[in-house]
Amino acid sequence: MSTSTTRPTAPEPVAPAPTTPDAWRDLLDDWDDIRNGYHLGEADEAVLQCVHRLDADPTGPDALLWTLGLVTLVPYVAAAAPGPGVEARTAEVLSVVARAHGDRMCEHEKHPFEPYEDDLDTQLEELPSALSALISQEAEVPDEYAPGHWHCPRNIAGFARAALSYLTM
Repeated sequence: MSTSTTRPTAPEPVAPAPTTPDAWRDLLDDWDDIRNGYHLGEADEAVLQCVHRLDADPTGPDALLWTLGLVTLVPYVAAAAPGPGVEARTAEVLSVVARAHGDRMCEHEKHPFEPYEDDLDTQLEELPSALSALISQEAEVPDEYAPGHWHCPRNIAGFARAALSYLTM
């Protein structure tokens, strides 16, 4: 990602990236609490942690989870007047993720992101259970899609585009 003189500076995330399903689940709970209006004092830091992780490695093994973190947090970013530069950095990294994954080919007819394009707010109610299953590496997530559909690069790009669209509406 290119550095711009207009890019707001934000501290590197203090918390290390989760390394266990339980640590990811705790982070997921924090994201959902922020989405629901709790822990707003920590919201910018949670958003920026996702931004920094995706900025450092937009196609890495945890790109899906960090992208879904931003999908979960984007209602806060769009509506709650986050700190200086948070919205711009979020939009920038979502664009990078969408471009990094969007041109890859797959054989899936449908992807889990598709319902989120039309109604992100309603669909976000379903996301925690799917995320929990993905984090636990369960054989099946609680929907019609196999984990491979969730990890598909086109799906990651679709979620990034859905969140970016939410920011710009």
